[in-house]
Amino acid sequence: MQLTVAVEAVVDLAAKIDVLVADVTACAKAIVAIGVNIDIDAAVKADIAVKVAAIISVIVKLCVDLVAKFGILVVVGLLAKIDLCLQLLIVNLGVCVEGIIVLIAKIVVELGVSVLASVHLGLCINVLNLISISL
Repeated sequence: MQLTVAVEAVVDLAAKIDVLVADVTACAKAIVAIGVNIDIDAAVKADIAVKVAAIISVIVKLCVDLVAKFGILVVVGLLAKIDLCLQLLIVNLGVCVEGIIVLIAKIVVELGVSVLASVHLGLCINVLNLISISL
C-alpha cells in the first residue's frame, strides 16, 4: 500500500482510511449475507484463510507505517476504526465458515504479524484468540 507515501496531512489520511474502512466493512457485510455455516470444501476454506490473512498482513504493515510517519497519538483513532472493521470481517467469516478463524489465526502467526499489539489492533487479537500465543 502506497497510502503513507501519498499522504502528507492527517486530514487526507483520515479520508483515505475512511475509504479503506468502508471497503472492508462492505466486504464483511457481503460475507454475512451469504449465510450461516455454509458448507465449503476444505481447500476453498484454506484459500480464503490465506487471502484474509494476507489482507490483515498488508493492513498491519500500513498501520505500522502510519505510526512511524505520524506518531501513535495522531493515528490512534484511525487505528481503532481499522481494528473494528477487521474484527467485523473476521467475525462475519467465522459465522459463515466454521473453523476459518482458527485457520486465519494460524496463518497470521506464521506470517509473523506479531505487531498487532504494537499498532493497537486489540479487537483483532481477541477475535483471532492470539492473546495466549506468544507474539
